[in-house]
Amino acid sequence: MRARKLLLMLILLVSLISCTEKVPLEPKLEELTLTFSLPAGNYETKKELKISCNQEDAEVYYTTDDSEPSQSSIKYVDPIQIDKSMTIKAIGYKKGWQTSEIKGAKYTLVTAEPVFDPPAGFYDTVLKVSISCQTLEAVIYYTLDGSEPTDSAEEYTEPIEVSTSTTIIAKASREGWSESKVSSADYDIDVKYVATPTFNPSSGIYFTDQQVTIVCSTSDAEIYYTEDGGEPTKESTKYTQPINVDRNITLKAKAYKEGFIDSEVAVSEYSLNVAAPEFSLPGGLYETPQIVELTCATPNAEIRFTVDGSEPTITSNIYTEPIDVTENLALMAKAFKEGWVESEVASVEYQFKVTKPTFNLLEGVYSSSQTVAVLCETEGVEIRYTTDGTEPTAVSPRYTSEILVTTSVTINAKGYKVGWTESDVASAEYQLKVVKPTFNPPGGLFVGSEKITIDCKTRGVEIRYSTDGSEPDMSSELYTDPVEITLSTVLKAVAFKEGWVESGVATAFYNLPMVHVQGGTFQMGNSLGESDEQPVHAITLDDFYISKHQVTQRHWKKIMGYNPSSFYYEKYDLPVEYVSWDEVIKYCNKWSISEGLTPCYSIKGDTEPSNWISGEVDCNWEANGYRLPTEAEWEYAARGGHLGVGYKYSGSDNLDEVGWYKGNSDYRTATIKTKKPNELGVFDMSGNLWEWCWDKYDSNYYQISPHYNPKGADTGDYVVRGGSWDDEEEDCRITKRDKLGRSRANPRIGFRVVRTK
Repeated sequence: MRARKLLLMLILLVSLISCTEKVPLEPKLEELTLTFSLPAGNYETKKELKISCNQEDAEVYYTTDDSEPSQSSIKYVDPIQIDKSMTIKAIGYKKGWQTSEIKGAKYTLVTAEPVFDPPAGFYDTVLKVSISCQTLEAVIYYTLDGSEPTDSAEEYTEPIEVSTSTTIIAKASREGWSESKVSSADYDIDVKYVATPTFNPSSGIYFTDQQVTIVCSTSDAEIYYTEDGGEPTKESTKYTQPINVDRNITLKAKAYKEGFIDSEVAVSEYSLNVAAPEFSLPGGLYETPQIVELTCATPNAEIRFTVDGSEPTITSNIYTEPIDVTENLALMAKAFKEGWVESEVASVEYQFKVTKPTFNLLEGVYSSSQTVAVLCETEGVEIRYTTDGTEPTAVSPRYTSEILVTTSVTINAKGYKVGWTESDVASAEYQLKVVKPTFNPPGGLFVGSEKITIDCKTRGVEIRYSTDGSEPDMSSELYTDPVEITLSTVLKAVAFKEGWVESGVATAFYNLPMVHVQGGTFQMGNSLGESDEQPVHAITLDDFYISKHQVTQRHWKKIMGYNPSSFYYEKYDLPVEYVSWDEVIKYCNKWSISEGLTPCYSIKGDTEPSNWISGEVDCNWEANGYRLPTEAEWEYAARGGHLGVGYKYSGSDNLDEVGWYKGNSDYRTATIKTKKPNELGVFDMSGNLWEWCWDKYDSNYYQISPHYNPKGADTGDYVVRGGSWDDEEEDCRITKRDKLGRSRANPRIGFRVVRTK
C-alpha cells in the first residue's frame, strides 16, 4: 500500500515538470521615473514647480495636501504655483510601463523678516519709523513695550512716531505662510522740546475782567498767541505783557526756540458772566416787615427784578433802592452787562407769618373761675378762637375782649393778617378743679364719738363720702349733715361740680387714741419679784406709739366682723376679750390694711390674713402698721416711760386708783378709761384684762435678753402682762409675767396695740 502511494506521487511530479516546460514566459516592463524641478525646502517668495517624466507621453497626477495621488487626483498639465506652504505628491502612468513610484516634496513659504527704516541707532530728532516686509500681502504686528508681538498686538499701518528712546519689536505673517522671525530696533532719541505755554488764570467762567499772563517753562522761548481761535504761528501776536480779557474769548498760544521742537498749542477759554445778584436778607419765615438790598459782584452791572414769581428780563423793574418787603412774596433778580453773559436768576422767598398768640394766664388747673386774655405780637392781626377743642378758622369767633372761664375748657387761638401766613395754633387747657374737701375736726385720735363736718371752698359743689375705706364716687353717700364717728374709721370725701374736674380724695383717719412713748433706757424686772422677773437688767428702746386703752369690742367687730367676748356689751366700750394670740395678729394686719398702712405680720411672706392657714409669724419691725407691743415696750409704757416715777402699779401704788381687779371688779370687765391713767396718760395697764405681747415666754429670758429692743425667746408660749378683773393685787404689778398658748382664748385676756411710726 505504501509503495503504491509513492508511485502515484512520482507520476504526479513528472506531470508537473512536463507542464511547466510547455508555458511561455512574459517580458519584464520598464519603470516610469518622475523628476521635480524645485527641491523641497523653505522659501520666502512664491515658486513654480515643474514635474517631468522619463516618458514624455506618460500621464502624471498629483496632490497638494500630502495625500496619496492616484488617477483620480489632479492631472499635471502646467507648472504648479507654490503660493503657500504645501506638500506635493505625484505619480506617473503609461500603458505597458510600470507605474512610477510616488514622488513627494514639502515646500514651506516663510514670511520675510520685517525691516525698519530708518534703522536702529542714536537720533536727535523725532523719527517716523517705517516697517516693511519683502513678503507681499504680509501683515506686520509690533510692540513698543519690549514684549514679543502676537497677532493681537498693534498692526502696522503707518509710520510710527518715535520721540523718546524706544525699542520696536516686529513680526510679519501671511495666511498660509510661516510667520517671520522677530526683528527689533533700538532707537536712542535725544530730542529737545519747547514746553507748552500755560495761562494764569486758566480757562473758566469769570464774573470780572481778567488779566491773563502766559508763561513757558523753557527759558528764552518766544510766545505767540491768537484771540480769534486761529492756530498761533510766528506771524501771530507776540506775547510781551498781560492780556486784558474783558469779553468772552478763546486764547491760543505756542512757544518757539531755535534748535528746539515747537511747543504744543495751549488753549484757554474765558467766559465772562455777570455774577448773580445777592440779597442782603436770606429767604425764610419772618414775623415783621423787612428791607432787602440787592448787590452784584460784577462792576457796572444792571440789576432787574420781579416780585410776581416771573423770571426777570432786560425790561423788568430796574433796581435802584432797597425794597420794602411787607408781605409774602417771591423776589427774583438778574444782572445784565453789555457784551457779557447775563447772570443766573437769583431768587428768594420771603414769608411773613403771624406770631403765635399767647395767653396772659398759664394753662393749668385752677380752683375758681378765671379770665383769659389772648395777645399777639404781630401788629394789625385779627385773632380767632374756639372753646370746643376744634382748630380756629377765619370764620371762628373773633377775639375782642377777655374770655371768662367758668368751666373746664381748652381755648385754641390763631392770628390772621392779609398777605401773611396765618399763625400756628396757640392752645391752652384750663381745668377748673373742685377744691379738695376738708374735715372738722381733722383726722386723728378721738375719744368716744365725734361729729365730723365736711366743707369745700368751691361753691355749688356736691360732696360724696365713704366710711369703709373705699374711694367715693357719684354713687356714694351724699353729704348733708355732719358724719358721726364712733369707731376707728377711714373717712374719704370727694366734691363734684358740673363742668369742673372733681376734687381729689380727701382722707382722714379717726383712730383709737394712741400715745407717743419717747424711747429711752430703763431697768426691766423686779429684784423682789418672782424668779422669772429677775435679774433686773437695763433695756434701751426706740420711740413707739401705744393705744391709750385696750381694744374695745366695738372696734374688734368693725375690723373682724364678729364679737367673741364673754362680757358682751359693745355699747359701753367694754374691752374685747376671749381672743387668741393668732386672732389678734390677724386683727392687727386687717386694721393696717384698712387704713392703707403697711402690715407688720406675715406667714411665709404673705401679709394677707385671709390666706393664712398656719405657720410661724414673722414681723416687719420697719412697717408702719399696727402690732402687739414687745414685752419690754409693754413694761416701759406701764412704768410711765421717761416720765415714770417708779410706781408698783401702772400710775399709782394704790391699785384701786388705777385698775380693776378681784377686789373691786364685781367679777367682770369694766368700761375702758374709768380709772386714773398713768404718767403717760395710758389707762388700764394694771387690771381689767391681761394683755397679749409679741414675745414668746422663757422663765430665764432675762438672763440672756439683749439690751436693745429685745423681742423675746425663740420658743415657748406667748407672754401676757398686767393682771385682770379676776386677779389679786399682787398679779396686777407692773413686772408680773404670765403666759398662754397662741391658739388659746380666755375671758381674762385682751390686748392693746402699738405702732413704730
